[in-house]
Amino acid sequence: MSAEKVVILGGGVAGLTAAHELIERGFDVEVYESTPSLGGKAKSNTKNYAGGGSGLPLPGEHGFRFFPGFYQHIPHTMSRIPFSSDCVLKNLVVAKQSAVAQENRPLFMFLTHVPHSLQDWIFVFDDWFGRSELGLKPGEGEFFASCLLDFMSTCDKRRLAALEGKRWWDYVEADTHSLQYKKLCARGLTRSLVAMSAEVASTRTVGSILVQMMMSMTSQSATMDRVLNAPTNDAWITPWTDYLVSKGVKMFLEHQVQSFGFNGTQVTDVTVKTPTSSKIITGDYYLAALPVEVARALFTPQMLTSAPSLRGLPRLQLEWMSGIQFYLGRDVKLCPGHIICADSPWAITCISQPQFWNGVDMSTFGDGSIKGLISVDISDWNAQGSKTTTNTARQCSSGAEIASESWAQLMAHLVATNDPLMTGDQKDFFLDPSITFLPTENSQPLLINTIGSWKDRPNATTEITNLFLAADYVQTNTDLATMEGANEAARRAVNGILAQAGSTSSLCDIWKFNEPAAFAPLKAFDETLFDLGLPHPGFRALRLMARVANALSSSATPS
Repeated sequence: MSAEKVVILGGGVAGLTAAHELIERGFDVEVYESTPSLGGKAKSNTKNYAGGGSGLPLPGEHGFRFFPGFYQHIPHTMSRIPFSSDCVLKNLVVAKQSAVAQENRPLFMFLTHVPHSLQDWIFVFDDWFGRSELGLKPGEGEFFASCLLDFMSTCDKRRLAALEGKRWWDYVEADTHSLQYKKLCARGLTRSLVAMSAEVASTRTVGSILVQMMMSMTSQSATMDRVLNAPTNDAWITPWTDYLVSKGVKMFLEHQVQSFGFNGTQVTDVTVKTPTSSKIITGDYYLAALPVEVARALFTPQMLTSAPSLRGLPRLQLEWMSGIQFYLGRDVKLCPGHIICADSPWAITCISQPQFWNGVDMSTFGDGSIKGLISVDISDWNAQGSKTTTNTARQCSSGAEIASESWAQLMAHLVATNDPLMTGDQKDFFLDPSITFLPTENSQPLLINTIGSWKDRPNATTEITNLFLAADYVQTNTDLATMEGANEAARRAVNGILAQAGSTSSLCDIWKFNEPAAFAPLKAFDETLFDLGLPHPGFRALRLMARVANALSSSATPS
């Protein structure tokens, strides 16, 4: 009996993850990717150096390419991709610090602590947000810390029922606080780390991710921030695709999905456009690993009638979060990790790459003169520039205009560092090729988790029995447009296929977020209150109750 065939539409992280899980479980797997290369938003790009030379093209690392400690699905997949004598997971290295940069201020470094008890967490937050160099008004750091503690003591039921529909901006009461508080606490930790705005983002999503980031930052292994030790294709994507092909996955590049065939019950086929023609693809199961803006244009009214869970896709919102590289004549390390540029109207973040690329000889690129590479992400494309242009990033008419303003914003934030950037350091730049001009467009926008959007996002398994979804808009525990979310969604889709096929193969592992054990009793108490229809009492009240409980417990302990 021949293996059942799965047609995977899309060769990004989700598509490759699904192919990995399916081929190892004995399915016949075909992947159809619309672009000339695999990897989607995660892949590396290259460009020829403007200064010429006979060396390798310059590496382009676009997108917020980091692997925080709370990622579980991506590292698990990496651990199963052969690399040299080991695996791809070994190519992840820890970025030991992260920092907040403000114009004309020293870098504010995040310190690593290891909290175990409730009092430890309170101490950590007081230390982080009570620091004078942040420039917050008296009491503002303490208030923001209390908001985080409130969230961490809120049960999951209440988070979904009450906080999914509440803006993070309102939850932290940004309107009643200083501009510095709005900049650092309300906006800085959201728009710079993920593609979302505090003014529209769901408190449930932002709070959950911040808890995970803080737990990673305060872990024994200090794994808040991990990066690859070489350009992404070299360290991850190419070994991955080589492995999949060796296992029997068939890859078809420059095959763009045009339409679904549908008989009212099941998908019957897919029409794809190739560089020279079009053809009809058939399979037993169809797995759409496509971005939401592509998927919702392909799902027909008849399909939406049969699969009501897909009807919310038009309401999902997208934003831009794209990168630019600056190539330097000297290696400027800046900080051993990512830097949030808090005063940047374009919400830029940056990282100096070569310090992590052990074994990569920078002199092999271009004419050999490139010594440094700073990757920059632009997270707000709708705010006016402040240095060399008053245009928003979306309004810029060329990559040079975006580069000029981004470089000026970057220099302004790093002027007070031990090794500030100089005007003459920049030798070339490379804007994410997904950005095109006349008009300015982005072929790779990101889903943003707006308030109430959870209900509009489908499961990986649809009501159409042979159609499955694997993309970052699918409902997942990760709940964020990230590589981790895409990987988890693919695992859920594969589990759906296994169930539909009646397979005896093991299901894909799926993990929930871990949260600090010290807050478990408080969350359990809040769940009791929620079930009784009572409000969350606030962390201060819960903390008092915890102290009373601890005191009673201590007094009851025999001496």
